[in-house]
Amino acid sequence: ELWLRAVKAQMLNPDAAPANQPGLLKIMEILAGKDSAVEFKRLIGRTFDGVEVLMTGIEGENGTVIITERNKVVIEVLKKQVAAGRINLGIFYGSAHLPDMEKRLLALGFKRTGHEWLTAWELPPEVKREVLPATGKE
Repeated sequence: ELWLRAVKAQMLNPDAAPANQPGLLKIMEILAGKDSAVEFKRLIGRTFDGVEVLMTGIEGENGTVIITERNKVVIEVLKKQVAAGRINLGIFYGSAHLPDMEKRLLALGFKRTGHEWLTAWELPPEVKREVLPATGKE
């Protein structure tokens, strides 16, 4: 059923996934290159934009173990930590968890007071390579 939800979410949101998804050969080329870590981060980063849209479609009304059930567990741990007197807490989850997590936190009486963006990856500017039209080679 989860697979069917994923297919449906992709069909309903075709713009959420990059149009030029790399094939296995491109991935192997990236991993074999001298800047494989940087180029792999670029590849992964390009797919992050559509994750939230697709995950919302996959979650549906009843949720899934991937997001909803894991968020429920986090909220229970949070309640125990707050009851134990801890006030400086962090929850480290991916962005797809945030819409559901925010609803749960607001329902508990928490209030959003601000946000701060932190840099996860420092990537050097991408070097554009010139490709020869007739051969497709650089």
